[in-house]
Amino acid sequence: MAQVQVSKIRQGSPAIRLFMSDGSERSTYMPQARVIELLGAPHSGVNLMSCYYPKQTFWPERRLFSARVPHYRHSVADATEATPLKDLNDWTDGYYSFDIDDPDNDVVRQLADLRRYGQEPRLTVTADIDTPDEDLARIGKILRDFGRMQLRLNHEANGCMWFRFARNVGNLQGEEARKLYYQISQFFIRAHDVITDIAPNVAFVACYNGPGELAKRGQIGKGELPHMGEDELGLMYLLPDTIVSLDQYGSLHYGWPAHKIEDPPVIGEVDDVKHQAFALTPRELCEDVITLFWRTVSDMRGEEVRIDLGELNFDADIHGPDIQAHLVHEVYSWIRRHPEIVGSATFYELTDRAGLGLFRQKEYGDVEDATTTVLLDVYRDIMGWEEFRHGCAVVDAVGEGAERVELVWRSPEDAEGLELRAEGVPLRAVDFRESYWRQIVALAEDGREGHIYTDARVLKLPPGTQGVRIFALPPDGKDNSPDGYRATVPAPTPE
Repeated sequence: MAQVQVSKIRQGSPAIRLFMSDGSERSTYMPQARVIELLGAPHSGVNLMSCYYPKQTFWPERRLFSARVPHYRHSVADATEATPLKDLNDWTDGYYSFDIDDPDNDVVRQLADLRRYGQEPRLTVTADIDTPDEDLARIGKILRDFGRMQLRLNHEANGCMWFRFARNVGNLQGEEARKLYYQISQFFIRAHDVITDIAPNVAFVACYNGPGELAKRGQIGKGELPHMGEDELGLMYLLPDTIVSLDQYGSLHYGWPAHKIEDPPVIGEVDDVKHQAFALTPRELCEDVITLFWRTVSDMRGEEVRIDLGELNFDADIHGPDIQAHLVHEVYSWIRRHPEIVGSATFYELTDRAGLGLFRQKEYGDVEDATTTVLLDVYRDIMGWEEFRHGCAVVDAVGEGAERVELVWRSPEDAEGLELRAEGVPLRAVDFRESYWRQIVALAEDGREGHIYTDARVLKLPPGTQGVRIFALPPDGKDNSPDGYRATVPAPTPE
């Protein structure tokens, strides 16, 4: 066997972080073992969708599009004879219920699953703005165990008529609307202070709903971002440790599921009334919306601030799958050229019962039978672009005869690992000398990376493997120290 070199390494941030959204009111969460098998690699982070509405009469039952609840925007305005809304508390967003009385609820299991597979969680939560501090503190105590993560609280509040927490603010006018926007912002700040005091590794995400649809209709002027003033929503975007985020689809069939577009792909202008949808060109999306938001937020803060794109996609229900794939590729190509503007981007979403998924679900709960789309191969290629890949640097050589090495995993952009290389020959197998849960990145000569998750003591490697990187991940998804997940592991040897 040729000379083997074992080095301690540190994995850092990519130029731009890629996130994926898994599960929503339109879909079911797919476990990460299956996701990574299908995509070939993990994401830097994964977004989860959840709600906290314990005053619902059916809490914590999850209500989705069905004969009983045909539309998740279950407000008084949407009530029908079949689904009368007798209690405003029963207006629901349809997300997974974050039931803090159940220590093993759906959301907790999903958070653990993400970290177990080496990805940073972003948890979206919609919650009533009168949620008491005691409940927020309990949420903070739950999240504290998951270490470094993000909390996107009450997203898309501006102009919102589709989430319960916003109380149909988009239909209000004048002082009534201004007051409610200010209350939404103040709740965000209150929740930030309570939760981060208990869980300091939680980064808050303040998310604005993009103006593309309203500008396209002529309801607002070009360059206008409503409700960003400090007497409305603006104060929450000024919190210095808050990630500033923008949700803006290139196109969206917002009439789904009650409405069906009869003639896709729609060629030419999308008709708001006929199609119950909107569509932007890539230039309009990137230059007129994303760049506008970046400049506005940077001006508000007095310095350039890289923004997050919290939900991004084009809708295949409008364009058809081939055009959708082309549009997504074009926009991600723009993003990779503008790391000074975009710090992270979330594809929304992994699976969907309509036109937003890499995989299309037939029924809720059935992710095994999800069918692939044309976009899947395009997105896999995007994941491999250099700007989206986490770099690794050698920290120190592990001396010959070293028995054990301490590793710390804080997040995929701050992780200590080991790299094993044998000069001149490929590696065929590795003896880890002990069973522990780990991520192995198999490095091929052509630069490709294979991701393997296992606790097997001995692992056979794919043919042509030139080296391996090894990271000890939290097996239950939770940290075992205030500084992250610490593991002292044996120095591996080749076989």
